[in-house]
Amino acid sequence: MLSNSGKSNSNDFKFYSIFESLEDRVLFDGVPDAICIMPEADAAEPVPAQVQNAGQSEASISATRELILIDAGVANGEELLAGLLESKPDATLEIRVVDAGSDGVDQITQILADSDAQYDAIHIISHGDEGEVNLGNAALTSDNLNQYVDQLASWSDALTDDADLLFYGCE
Repeated sequence: MLSNSGKSNSNDFKFYSIFESLEDRVLFDGVPDAICIMPEADAAEPVPAQVQNAGQSEASISATRELILIDAGVANGEELLAGLLESKPDATLEIRVVDAGSDGVDQITQILADSDAQYDAIHIISHGDEGEVNLGNAALTSDNLNQYVDQLASWSDALTDDADLLFYGCE
C-alpha cells in the first residue's frame, strides 16, 4: 500500500496463519444408549503467531537478528542509533543501553549470557580515544585487554557462525 508521498507504508502488515492440530473430537449421534470412548489426546505446544511486513517475500521471513548496545555516556548516541536503524529496515533489532556508571564489558557479558538468541550481528555504539574503547566506566586498551579475554571470548556463544561484531563511536 502506498501512502500519500508514494512510499511504502512500513506499518502495513500481512498476517500468516499457523495451523496446529487440536485434541481429538468425538461426535455424538444422539442415540440414548450410545457408549462413547474418548481417546487420550497428546497436548500440543502452542505456536506463537508470526508477523511479516507486507513488502517482504516469504524467503525473508527469517530476517537477521541483531543486537544494538548503546553506551549511555555517548553524547550523540541517538543520532548514531537513528542512522543504524535506517540502514537496517529488514532486520529484527534488539536495543539495549549500557549503564555509563559500571563496567560495560561485565554488562554486555551478562546481557549475552541471559539471552537465548543467536545474533547475526552485535552493534556497539560507544566512545573512546585512539587505541581505546570505553564501555560504561571501563576502558578497553591493549594494556588491560588480557583481564577481559575470557568475557570477550564468551560473547561468541551468542553469535551465529558468520556474525559480525561492529563498533561505532566518537571521541
